Parts: sequence; C-alpha cells; structure tokens
Amino acid sequence: MVSSVTKSKGTSTEKHIGIITVILLLFVIFIAAYLTEADGYKQSGQLEKTPQTFYMRGDLSEKTQEKSYGGDIIGDFTIIVNVNDVKILASLDDYTQHRIMDAWLIDSNTDQMINIGTFDGNKLTNNITIKIWSYNVILITEKIYDENSKIDVPIGGSLLEKEPEYKSCKCG
Repeated sequence: MVSSVTKSKGTSTEKHIGIITVILLLFVIFIAAYLTEADGYKQSGQLEKTPQTFYMRGDLSEKTQEKSYGGDIIGDFTIIVNVNDVKILASLDDYTQHRIMDAWLIDSNTDQMINIGTFDGNKLTNNITIKIWSYNVILITEKIYDENSKIDVPIGGSLLEKEPEYKSCKCG
C-alpha cells in the first residue's frame, strides 16, 4: 500500500512538472515568435518610416542586346529608401553554384555606380547609406575571372521608375 501511495504522489508531481514544462515551453515559443516578428518589422524599415520614405518593387530581367535589362524575368527586388538609409532585398530565380553575383545601383545620367552587395546563393539583403538618391537602374553582374583580371559581366537588372519627391542630402 505504501508503495502505491508513493507512486501516486510521484505521478502527481510528474504531472505538475510536465504542466509547468509545457507552460514554460509555450512561453518561450511565444516570446521567440514575438521577437522574430518585431525584428522582421524593424528590418523592413517600418519602425523608422518618415514622410520621405519610399519603396520600389519590381522584377529583375535578363539583359538584352540593347540594355542591361528587359529580357526574361530572372528574379525580383525591393528597395526601401528612408532619407539616407537604403535597404535592398533581391532574389534570383535560378542560381548556379560557384557563380559570384553582385548588385549595383546606377545613375545612368552620371554613370555613377555603387556596389550594393554580393548575393549569398540566390538572395541579397543589404543596408547602405547614401548622400543623395539619384539612382535609376539596378544591375546584376557576374564576376568572371580571367588569367590576368576579373571583370563584372552584366546578366540583368531593372529600370527604377520611381523618382522620389524628396531627395535626401546629408550635407557637412
């Protein structure tokens, strides 16, 4: 009899420990989900949105004989400009291993180019700081290594059609 009573108490204690463990686990999952959502929200630029923030979304297309874009769709991009801070998200639909792909913002009026990062697999996520937003093309290139040099060969891109109403300037 004594042993069955002891066993019963052990089972009750185990049930309480089990319930507490489940509650703690659910709490940890809830906190992790909340922090992940908050981090994603912050990374999207939403927390720091100003009246000067603007967004551009579009498709990346293969280069044509005439331009560095305009062919078949090869991916997509999102650019968020908030005064002097720029967040770039891009993905390529098809990516071959051992290829080094870079993305560039280009001002075709002045031929000014800024490298915005190297793709990790088929994804690019990067934040950069600029002085003035003047870019009207996003270009994707592949680095080709020759015996004596390396060159960036355009594979595609997109025209950035949206011109901001507010041009940011970090002067001085």
